[in-house]
Amino acid sequence: MDNYDSQVESPKKRHPLEEAREALPPVSPPSITVQPPKRGTGLTIWLVVSAILVLGGIVALQWLQSQVAANPAAGLILTPTLFSIVFTSFLLYGISLVGIWRLKRWGVYGFVAVVVFAELFGFLTTPPQFRSLGGALSELIVPGIQLLTLYWLVAKRWREFT
Repeated sequence: MDNYDSQVESPKKRHPLEEAREALPPVSPPSITVQPPKRGTGLTIWLVVSAILVLGGIVALQWLQSQVAANPAAGLILTPTLFSIVFTSFLLYGISLVGIWRLKRWGVYGFVAVVVFAELFGFLTTPPQFRSLGGALSELIVPGIQLLTLYWLVAKRWREFT
């Protein structure tokens, strides 16, 4: 009998935390569902309309360039430098709209910067004989409406912009 008792191993002492862990039911990590921020219907409509206008502006600029090249005596002035600056501003408009679409703050800042630059450039490059009070007011009103509309649409969701 002594031989049998020596072959049976004595139970090992276990740590109290292991015993407590076995007594608890298994715990699974909570499932977290993160919903992407919503853009809003108004901002989406504004972005789509703005994108259409930017694409229309690029097409109109290309058409104008072809008209100047086809008929230089028509009196249209579109130097390569002017074309490059206007085309670049349209591209920056488009890039800023993509940033706003993706809810990025740099998109809003870029859009504001391009609007201000385009208006200053337009004012400075307009010959004095074509400047008028009505033209100056419209050059301030249209971008003002653009920027106020953007502010109104973005201000509610500014915390969601990264």
